[in-house]
Parts: sequence; structure tokens; C-alpha cells
Amino acid sequence: MRVRLAPARHLFGVTVLLLAPLALGQEPEEVLKVPRPKPTATPAAGESEAAPVLKVARPPRPAGSPATAPEAPPPPAPTRRRPAPPAPPPASVAEALPTCPADPHVCWAEGAVLLEATPPQPTAAAERLRLACEGGVVEGCTTLAVLLDRGDGVAADPTTAMRLYERACEGGEVAACANLGRKYRLGDGVAKDPKRALDYYSRACSPEQIVGCGGLGHLYYYGDAGIKDLARAAEAYDRGCVADDSEACLQLGLMYSRGEGRAADQEKSAFYYERACDLGLAMGCNNLAAKLSRGQGVAADPARALALFERACAAGLGRGCHNLGARYRDGESVAADPRRAVALFEQACKLQHAAGCAHAGFAHDRGQGIPRDDVKAAAFYERACAMENADGCGNLGIFAHEGRGMARDQARAAGLFAQACQQGNVDSCANHAIALHYGQGVAVDLARAETLYEQACAKDSAAACNNLGTLHEHGGSGREPNPSKAVELYDKACKLGLDKGCENFKRLW
Repeated sequence: MRVRLAPARHLFGVTVLLLAPLALGQEPEEVLKVPRPKPTATPAAGESEAAPVLKVARPPRPAGSPATAPEAPPPPAPTRRRPAPPAPPPASVAEALPTCPADPHVCWAEGAVLLEATPPQPTAAAERLRLACEGGVVEGCTTLAVLLDRGDGVAADPTTAMRLYERACEGGEVAACANLGRKYRLGDGVAKDPKRALDYYSRACSPEQIVGCGGLGHLYYYGDAGIKDLARAAEAYDRGCVADDSEACLQLGLMYSRGEGRAADQEKSAFYYERACDLGLAMGCNNLAAKLSRGQGVAADPARALALFERACAAGLGRGCHNLGARYRDGESVAADPRRAVALFEQACKLQHAAGCAHAGFAHDRGQGIPRDDVKAAAFYERACAMENADGCGNLGIFAHEGRGMARDQARAAGLFAQACQQGNVDSCANHAIALHYGQGVAVDLARAETLYEQACAKDSAAACNNLGTLHEHGGSGREPNPSKAVELYDKACKLGLDKGCENFKRLW
């Protein structure tokens, strides 16, 4: 007598073991460009660094003038002419030097110094920048626009900011053109207009100017303006990196790593990641750490990799916290510390990193370094799923199916399995097939279940291979029983580690 496999309580997939891949990176958020003046002199020794004062070089002494005042000359010889009236006393040095608001360039320089002060003084800087802008110094217009754009030290005023950017750009200030490109590319306060963005970025990325090259690279890379050209993107990123644009360096590192637009070169990829990291971009540090941990393009250096992941995490990069947590969980290049790993996963989750939420949920689910807590696990899975993390959605589906940490809800479970399956989670495809096979929360649909079983089995889901075997053994979905095919599928499920597959194989063999 043939024994039909038990329903889903024996076949239902278990919680997926979440992996912690070291992602190569992602496009960072482009930042506003601020023109910076070159200092004309350094502060004198002993001056306070908290409130630096602009130093202006004294005008040169006239040629032939003595270093010190000469002694009084002898009285002139008698003459019949009336002596000339004495010359007025020379103006003081302070009166001879340019000042703000009399000189708008000084206003611009003073405003820039105030922004660089410790702490920065944007409110005081804004007044000087306004005077500079009104006096025709386009760099002052650009920097004032940035403050108005951000609401930094002044009331936010995006409309005036746009007007100032346009005025400065038309006046030849390339940082303003780059900022206009950013606004239109991202739709920041204006309707997205990639073609206008392309025009503005092109003005700021020319043979003479490179401040807008990073943004131009983004347009060519993603093809947002109708021109997708990876070679031109790489060239633009290269020039942007020369201009100390950390985002451009990062993107060029990604392109060398993936072989996009240029031949794959892991050594160059690591170089550009390091450049981005040195320029203060946390994602560059994270990606360089990934290279160092694998010895990809650089000599393997687990200790340095760990330090760079810590640096990226401290800078507020969720991905860095997640990758650091994986090392403490697995004891990779550091003593295993499951409790610290959980704290890092939770920190990554707070920083909106979806995989961090999923791993935090799994730690609470399995009691890794902390007591098991289904309610907390479900909450973290929920957050991960809300950020479209397939593992989070799949595991939340299991909790809904089993009533763990929440009310049991078969219909919701089926919907979560379908969602996770569409996002690429193979086990969720198998679990959704089970729901369709046995009518758990959805109507029975053997044809759809069989399709999902086949897809998941092809990707080595043991449960899917086993359950597809039951359809072939007993018939279904409009097919005749096929015991030989069932044996083949049971054998594969067994080799993939499923005990039920081994039992079924032995029973038929």
C-alpha cells in the first residue's frame, strides 16, 4: 500500500537561514557643491581657531621706501618761493585695506571663513554672502543658495535658492550649474527633468571644469536623459574623482569591480574605493573592507577590513553595521560575540538597512546571543519586509502561518510567501506552492503550485523537489502518475538534506 505524504505540517519549509553577503555598494546620495575660496594667508600664531579672522595681505611698500622712518631731514635752504604746504598724514593701514561691505569679494571670503569656523556660523555667514552676491560675486550667490536650500542658519527658501543658482550659473559659476543639475536629476524641489540636468552638468563638466562630472556620470550610467553610455559614464566619474568627488570615486570603483564601461580590474576597484574612503565616504570604506576581507584586488587583511567596517558603521552607514555584525556573529577575524552582533544588526536596522532588520529578527527568532523572543523577531521581520527584503517577508510569512509572535493568519502568510517569491526568495516560492497545493489561505491551484515547485526545485529547494515528487507519484494538475519521475525528485530532495525526501525515496525504490 502506498503511503501518501502528510500535508503541510510535515512539508512546510523552515525558517530560511539568512546570509550576510558583502554587497559591493550602491549609488550614494549626491550632495550640493559649495565653492571654496583659496586662502590668501594663514592665521598668525596664537590666534583662536574657534573664530578665525580673514587675513588680508598688506599692500607692498613703494619701491625704494626705507624699512623704518628716516630721521628728520635738515631744513631746506632759503628760497624766494613760498614753501609748499605740508602733505596730509598718510591714511592708517586699516583705512587702506579693503573691507566688507565696501568690497564684495571680502564679504564672500569672510562668509566662507565663517562657514569653516568651529563651530560654523551660518547665520553670520549668510549676511556676508548676501552682500557679496549683491556686489556681483557669483560664488557668494551659490553658497548663499546652498544655505537657503538646506535652511542652514537661515529660513529655508528653495525658490530664492533656485533663482540664485540660475544667476550664478549664468555668470559662469560651475558649482551653481552642478547644483542645478542635481536639483533637476533628483527632482529636489523641482519636477525631475533629466535633459535639463544633462545641460547643467555638461556646463560644469568640460575640458576646463570638472566639478559637475560626477553628476554627469550618473546620467550616462543610468540613462535617465535618454543616453545610456557606460564608457562616457566611466570617463565622467574618473574626472569627477580627480576633483575630489567621493561619490564619483565610489561609482568608478563599482564599475571596475563589475567590468562596466571599462575592463574589470579589482585592483583599480580597490584603489578607487580607498580614494572614496579617504575623502570621507562611508560606503567607500565599507566596499574597501569587503575587498580586504576577500583579498580581491588587494592582499587580504581581515584586521584592517574589520576596522573599516567599524569606521563605516560609526559614520552612520547601516550596511557597515550589518557587515560588522556578521563578523561578530561568525567569529570572522574577531572573537565571536553573538550579543554584540545582535546589537549591530539592530543598529543597522535603525539606519534603515533592510538586511540588518532581517538578521536582527533571525537572532531573536533563534535566540542567537539573546533569549528567544517571537514578538521582537516578528517586529524586525516586519520592518525588513516593509523595506522589500525577501528574507524578511518570507520569515514573516512563516510566523503568520504558525501564529508565532502574532495571530495566525493563513491568508496573510500566503500573500507574504508570494511577495517574497517574486523578490527572489526560493524557499518562499516553495512555501507559496505548498499553500496553493493544500489550499492554505488561498484556493487550491495545483497547476500554479506545480510551476512554483519546478522553479524552486531547479534552484535546489529540497521541500519543493519533495512535494513535486508527490504530484508525480499520485498524479495531479491534469497529469498521470509518474513513479519514476517521483523517485528522481525524492532522490534529489534527499541529497539536498530533507529527511522526508529520503523516506519517500526508500519507500518507492
